[in-house]
Amino acid sequence: FQVLWRTRLETALPANKRGRPVLGRTASKYPTFVAWVRAAMQHLEVPASSISDEEIAETHDVLLPQLDKLRRYMAVRASISSLVESLLLLDRVCFLNEQPDVTGACVVPAFDSRVSPRNMAIVASRILCPISCPGGV
Repeated sequence: FQVLWRTRLETALPANKRGRPVLGRTASKYPTFVAWVRAAMQHLEVPASSISDEEIAETHDVLLPQLDKLRRYMAVRASISSLVESLLLLDRVCFLNEQPDVTGACVVPAFDSRVSPRNMAIVASRILCPISCPGGV
């Protein structure tokens, strides 16, 4: 339910509070959607009077049938995210390899992939400029 709750919260927030609010993984700490929304509103400094408990519960009930669609979307997103990230890394390495002053570029693991799946770094080397720097540095 956390994805559904977060999606609904982001659409219910006033325009000046929208975006990707930082809430952490808090959905499991609250027994109901209403309690979670109230805590999130307090954290985001949104006045509690901006929406009633009945409106919150009603929007949850309206969105509940869409939970299956949202789960399928999140599954597809998760399954192709590593492919998209790999293509972006490959594109950046190819761009670097096409540059005349780059002698080589490659992708290497920066740390253990169990820490984060985004553990890759692009390493490139350049041809040193033959012109000496002023001051002999």
